[in-house]
Formats: sequence, C-alpha cells, structure tokens
Amino acid sequence: MKIEIIWEELENQIKNHISGYLTRRIFPDANHDIYLAIEYPSRTRMLMIYVDRTSIEKSIVFPTSSGFEVRQMIFPEDERIALQLLLTNNRYKDIFTALVQDIAENIAFIPVETDVVQMLANRLKRWQMFLEKHDLEGLSEEIQHGLYGELWFLRQVVIPRFGLSSLSYWLGPEGANQDFSFEGCAVEIKTTVSQNPKKLSISNENQLDETRLNTLVLMHLSLDARANGETLPEIVESLRVILGKDSSSRELFEKRLFQIGYLDIHAPKYSETSYKHRTSSYFKIEQDFPRIVPADLKQGIVQVRYSIEISACRSYAITESEVIESINNALNRESTDNHG
Repeated sequence: MKIEIIWEELENQIKNHISGYLTRRIFPDANHDIYLAIEYPSRTRMLMIYVDRTSIEKSIVFPTSSGFEVRQMIFPEDERIALQLLLTNNRYKDIFTALVQDIAENIAFIPVETDVVQMLANRLKRWQMFLEKHDLEGLSEEIQHGLYGELWFLRQVVIPRFGLSSLSYWLGPEGANQDFSFEGCAVEIKTTVSQNPKKLSISNENQLDETRLNTLVLMHLSLDARANGETLPEIVESLRVILGKDSSSRELFEKRLFQIGYLDIHAPKYSETSYKHRTSSYFKIEQDFPRIVPADLKQGIVQVRYSIEISACRSYAITESEVIESINNALNRESTDNHG
C-alpha cells in the first residue's frame, strides 16, 4: 500500500470540492475503520481512526511534535469519535508519510479497540523521540558510511558464523560504547571511503576502553565510493531478505535501523552513493594501543573526540579468524556460566 500515492490521488480530487473531507479507507480487511483523508480547502493530510468513545481512557495522552498533532472529532452523523492524526508542518511531509504507514500497519489487525488507542499513543511517542533526535533530511554522509560498515560486518561476518539470532549483539544504534558486543568481546567498526585513509576518528573516551571486557577489537573497513558498487539501501534490502524468515530478528533489525535514523523514504538520497569493499583490518586493543580512555582524563574534561593514525595500529593487527575465535570463546564462556 502506497500511502503517498493515495494522498496524491485525493489531492487531485480537491478541485471539485469547496470544503470538508475527502477520505479513502485503507486495509479493508482490518478490524477497524482506518482512513487516509485530506481536509480542504486547507489540503491538510491526516490519518483518521474511528473508535467508540469508551475506548479512549481518560489517562491516555497523545504526544505532539513540530510535525503532527492528534485531534478528536465528533461528527453529527456518527456517534463514534474520529481520532485524527494531522500533518501540521509541510516540512515534515515525507516523515509524516512514513509515520502514518508505520501506525496504520501496527494497529490495523489489533482485535481490541482500547489496545488500538494505546498503540497509537505508543507509536506517536516513538516518532516524537525520533523527530527530536534525527534530521528531517536523513542521515549525514558520515553516518551513512558508518551504517554501511556495520551492516557489512553483520552480513559478511556475524550472521554467517553465528546465525540470525546474533543480530541481538548489534548494539551501536542503542548508544552502546561499541557497535557489537558479544558477552565480553566487543567490536567497534570504523569505515572510511577515502582512497588512502590515514586516520580513524574515535567518538569518545569509552569507545576503545577494554577495562570491563575480555577482548576489544577495532575493525577498519576501507571502502571505495564508486558508481557500480552497492548502495546503503541495497545492503539494507539484502539483510531484510536474509532475515525475512525470522520475524523476531526482522523486527529487531527494523528497530535498529529506526534507532539510528534510517528511513526508506530517504532511500533515493542514499542511492546516490555506492560502495566497493577495498580492505578490512582488525586490531586488538591492548597495552599501549594509541587511544584515550577515561583513566587518562583530568577532572572536568568530558566528551573527548580524537583521531588515531592507522599506521600506528598495525602492530596490533589480528586476523578475522582470530576475531571470530574471540567471539566464540566469549559466547561459550557466557553459555557455560549460565548453565554452570
């Protein structure tokens, strides 16, 4: 179902009307009456959900943001209430389309109306947080490159060797210190696209701190940005195919993409750049590895960001097989502890 197309079709019919609503029901087989609508003459886009008044508990709170709000409308010809989710700022038009798609799909087949109303509030809160955190125009180039690198490691190394459930070890989008954490063995991915990278950017003083870990690995993925490579949307779709038969892993994957700020509506923008794998290197963080950790900081110094020369890391290089062995050891150790 293409929400944007339906709205455009409704907007093309507005010239024949003076005031009121143009509506079209979506998900005809759903348990509830859900409509896309255009209010004219304002041409305001909205999602309309009809529910009984008793289904809206007094304690329910519908979040608002700079891009949307919720109205409760009572129509003379209908005793039910229409919950209207409105687009309030056209700058948020694309995001609003994704928001409505997400909400409609999540509420369509919920059997109980009170649960529908609660789900609406929950999803709106989720999107409110998204809009507070992420740019309307999508991910920056730096974040695009970084996300591609994490997905590459996930597809090429993690899933083939540890199965679909290993997606749960991808914790970077949740704000963890390292991108992947395997029960005591962590891997931080750094992706570069320049032809001859000289340095790697480290985000904070905790990123290369192995104090509470058995093993910490820094991976450098060197990519070549070229026209005939693989785009970010393409690697996303390839992983969706891989995860497709595992609903829990697929749901977690979509959650992680959302947390990092990836939306399919920005795919045309992301498709302008494609990547070819050049090299991948692994470095074990230990002893005198060049880095800054919390113990190095004087009182009052916070939010340290710095760069390290790649050439200074080479004496700490390890193979991919050694990385996999370290991950295996960590997972086996955790399994033994849990059953011991």
